[in-house]
Amino acid sequence: MVGNSGIVVRTASNEAAQKLKAAAPPNLKVAEPKARQPRVALRYLRQNIAEPEILDSLHQANLADDASWSLEKFRASRKEAEKLVALGRVYIGWDELEVSDHIRATCCNKCQQYGHPEKYCRAKETTCGKCEETGHKSPECQSAAQCCATCKRFKRKDAHPTAAASCPARQHAEQQAVSMLQYS
Repeated sequence: MVGNSGIVVRTASNEAAQKLKAAAPPNLKVAEPKARQPRVALRYLRQNIAEPEILDSLHQANLADDASWSLEKFRASRKEAEKLVALGRVYIGWDELEVSDHIRATCCNKCQQYGHPEKYCRAKETTCGKCEETGHKSPECQSAAQCCATCKRFKRKDAHPTAAASCPARQHAEQQAVSMLQYS
């Protein structure tokens, strides 16, 4: 389910998607999901700098010695985004910044499942992201034990809070988000 008025159907091939579109009645709206541009996160920038200045500074301080690197490649190339992320740390002025892929996988704050925000959640009760019990949220949790609500739903016995970086459900959701990126 998507929001209050739609569903998402994932097909194994483009041919299957085309057959499904052709079979849909005319009163149903059928659309492809929107592709997103890749994004790179720069963390710990202490200065207030405009985007063009950031790109210039990144190029001058970190990549000017690489003749194959141009400012245009910052925009939408997976290869170049991976190259920038592989550096791990870059410099802008006197600031040392951490570089990482910016991947957004939505996790509901009510039911702790991936794929929708709390605004569209249909769960009747709130689930704690720390102990996976219902009736309270993580900030109010008194439990010392950690149990991922998402992993428990899929019968896994992982001992981590919901949305932890090591959570297999989060990693799967992030891989799905990456598959929606449109690289040039």
